[in-house]
Amino acid sequence: MQKIAGIDQDELLDPKHLADPDSCFCEFNGIDIHYKVCEAELEAPSSLQEHSFSPLGPERKMIDLSMILLHGFGASVFSWNKVMKPLACIIGSKVLAFDRPAFGLTSRVSYQGQINGSDAKSSNPYSTLFSVLTTLYFVDLLGSDKAVIVGHSAGAVTAVRSYFEAPDRVAALILVAPAIFAPISAPKVIEGDHLPNTTQSQQNAFSSERSPSVTLMLAQILSMLSRGILSAMKMIFSAMKMIFSAIKDMAISLYKTIVSSILRSSIAVFLVKNSLLFFGLFVYRQFLAWPIIHLLIKGLRMLL
Repeated sequence: MQKIAGIDQDELLDPKHLADPDSCFCEFNGIDIHYKVCEAELEAPSSLQEHSFSPLGPERKMIDLSMILLHGFGASVFSWNKVMKPLACIIGSKVLAFDRPAFGLTSRVSYQGQINGSDAKSSNPYSTLFSVLTTLYFVDLLGSDKAVIVGHSAGAVTAVRSYFEAPDRVAALILVAPAIFAPISAPKVIEGDHLPNTTQSQQNAFSSERSPSVTLMLAQILSMLSRGILSAMKMIFSAMKMIFSAIKDMAISLYKTIVSSILRSSIAVFLVKNSLLFFGLFVYRQFLAWPIIHLLIKGLRMLL
């Protein structure tokens, strides 16, 4: 019983039983590739007639070039279902989309790197190079000298690599949200180092990619400037905070000193003494003197 990624393959349904009526299968290097092809119709579909979103207008010119759609990671031909027919009508030619190995209904095989050497990557069905060779195979299958390649997300990597592998077979590249990451620093190029199995134009393209660009240098300079400005602003805010804290402490200390000096002065002592005397006399007259006089008068009346 064959297991791939810990799953018994004999227990799974045949992908052809899950395919749509318009699905097709072909074998490429021992892999059953699932794909779909849409041809241009004489009349545009209703979705194009209802929405006049095309900037080309009703008198658009057909480019008469086939188009291959490459889905992203975790996706499949299903991702392109709603755009394949409209695209075929716009370009006036065939549009093909296929499930890259490891996705969709394309068959899975067990590969553990049995082949060593230069053919190891091309024989690995899950490598980018294998997807590139599959893309070029479908260009031949469509019977086109050139094709427009559309890559979405991780599929954009395969699209770009297809151009570098066979630039004469790629008419144009369309990258939709490409998952392509540029290196932060350009790798060193050894003098006299040539890329194997590449044309002179491809070697020039790779060399231009390796050399540091003006844009990259400007980006690094702007990044350094922004870091310097941020660190300077932090230092300024920290210094201002310390200054305001020192001013606050000085104001509190000055207030305490002024209040203490006023309370210890002779005028303050005189005012406090007289205030206490006035308050004491007021309390004596209101609460002590009159009640005592009243009791004395009442006692005298009782005696008389």
